[in-house]
Amino acid sequence: MVNVIIKGGAGQGVQLVGSVLANVMKDSNYNIALTRKYSALMRSGKSSVSLAVSEKKIENPIIEKPDFEFDMEDKELQAGLLKMCNNPKVINMVLLGKIFRKLEAKIDNEQIKKYLPSKFLDENLAAIKMGYES
Repeated sequence: MVNVIIKGGAGQGVQLVGSVLANVMKDSNYNIALTRKYSALMRSGKSSVSLAVSEKKIENPIIEKPDFEFDMEDKELQAGLLKMCNNPKVINMVLLGKIFRKLEAKIDNEQIKKYLPSKFLDENLAAIKMGYES
């Protein structure tokens, strides 16, 4: 089992990354457990997702020690992601690509498209590819 935690500020796309990641892994025949936390405040609260991914049934979805943890508010992480894509609006998608790579997931644009908003679809797919290939 692999445990991933992604956190950040409201509006940074943390929930979208978690949702796309969980759905794509589920489509790839993995068992997943996704837990979401977010503030009711828009643009000023905190947001996080915890995701357990396993080939076997997940008995306890509570993550105490993640295998991978990403904080979108970390300035060093932001700078690294921004350096790859030069577009602050898609750094969450670059991170998603990096997470797919760490999970050794085989990604398919057609599969991912189902879970991304149609607005900026091409930019988001390109950013995921950048993150995956980096």
